[in-house]
Amino acid sequence: MKFKVNQRELNRVLKNIDRKSKEVQTNVIFELEKSAQTIRNEATKKAPTDMAELKSSISVVRPSKFSRQVVVRAEHAPYVEFGTGAHAAAFLSNESEEMRNYAMKFYKNGLGTLPSNPYLFPSVNDELPKLETRIKRVV
Repeated sequence: MKFKVNQRELNRVLKNIDRKSKEVQTNVIFELEKSAQTIRNEATKKAPTDMAELKSSISVVRPSKFSRQVVVRAEHAPYVEFGTGAHAAAFLSNESEEMRNYAMKFYKNGLGTLPSNPYLFPSVNDELPKLETRIKRVV
């Protein structure tokens, strides 16, 4: 059995695969950026109106080509999100173990009185399924 490869045709196919790969990468990066900005915008809208410092501290960072993080730099951000004391305990009782473990990183003494005012995680939870759908479409 014998076969002959047309080098010109093979090069054309390989170039097309490379172009498609770059196109997919570009589309994935676009979707990641779009979702990160949406999460930032929604979290900013949901944050308490009287907390300008908190709202202005919400931003998107890009640690790598295919990674986006929405960060909140205000020190009091987790206390606003989860609440403190009994408010935090009540709020977190309905959340995942992962969320409870994360919130515990900010635990002080359990005596706080700040009600929970979730703004970041609801924004993330609303956007992630949409991102997943869009990523599947472009890949």
